[in-house]
Amino acid sequence: MFQTGAAGRVVAAAAAGVPTQRRRTSGRASVAPPAAAAAPAAPAASASSAIEEGADVVGTVVWAGPKGAKVLLPDDSVGFMPSREAPFVIRDANEDRAPDSGRNQGPCVPKGLVRTFKVINVPGKDAKGKIQTGPLLSARLCDLDVLWQRAAQLCEVSMQHKENLRVTIEGANNGGLLSRLNGLSLFVPVSQLEKRGGKEWWTEQDMAAQFAGQEVSLAVLEVARSSRKVVCSVAKAKENDELRQLEVGQLVTGTVRRIEPFGVFVGINNTRVSGLLHISNVSRQHIETVQGVFKVGEEVKCLVMGLDPGYTNISLSVAELELEEGDILNNKQRVWDNAEEQAALFRAHLEQLRNEGFDFEKEYEMQATGGAHS
Repeated sequence: MFQTGAAGRVVAAAAAGVPTQRRRTSGRASVAPPAAAAAPAAPAASASSAIEEGADVVGTVVWAGPKGAKVLLPDDSVGFMPSREAPFVIRDANEDRAPDSGRNQGPCVPKGLVRTFKVINVPGKDAKGKIQTGPLLSARLCDLDVLWQRAAQLCEVSMQHKENLRVTIEGANNGGLLSRLNGLSLFVPVSQLEKRGGKEWWTEQDMAAQFAGQEVSLAVLEVARSSRKVVCSVAKAKENDELRQLEVGQLVTGTVRRIEPFGVFVGINNTRVSGLLHISNVSRQHIETVQGVFKVGEEVKCLVMGLDPGYTNISLSVAELELEEGDILNNKQRVWDNAEEQAALFRAHLEQLRNEGFDFEKEYEMQATGGAHS
């Protein structure tokens, strides 16, 4: 499970130009995600990059003060970076040391720092085409590029592999919970919280009292840079936790959601995901149809026979829970009453097959015939 701090704005060392460290905040620490979702290095800029608005160029800080820094660029011009455009990590560290901007405040960046800057303004040129004064630069915008890349990667991992984030909630408004994801605004809509008891709805005061200052598990639903939006879900995170526990041979309970000629779709409890109970896996006795065996809304128990890494295809079986052929047709309650014992026997048999070299997961991939629908 990934962990990320709520208050700290942390970027990769490559983006900041300095080693990334855990910054001290009021009892909260920002932790970079693991390698699986690690951000790429800051955008590579060629030494021959054109000095034009929007371009990324590599420069060297040759002078720095509290209000900004002078940066030597590849074409030998000297650009200026205002302190408000300093790298996130260094800027935050300076704010921690000197919250009140006074005369003794140190330089906004260290002299000699070499990193990528984004050109945000280019002054006019003289008759020979040379820039009359240096361009205006930003390290912050390059860091933002990396931060959005990191957020998009975390969203992909959360959606595909059902991994969650650990985030400290900073507050709430009428619409939901508020926090930060590596410096980006994070929002959890009220609709993505777990339902309260009865018909009560979450109020801003309720959410603040329940979640403010608390570390919670979140699934990333959407990352939209155009609208500066990172949307997360508490409810989806709970579902992800349930799905990650699924494995071949596990006994699950669920509700029949849909009946088709080829089988039954069973909604796995505590999730919005369905697995397919194929007609061939309903009973060890041959049946021509599943009509009349189950009904929509019925609670059932099934064995997980196979699943893919993204949990989009989950194959289920009731046949393996039968003590005798046809039990599910003739004595359904007997199947449910002995389900745990039969599941344990199946897992023991499965372990024996694995010890003998049988690749059950590979066999499932070759024979899978059904799917799961969120």
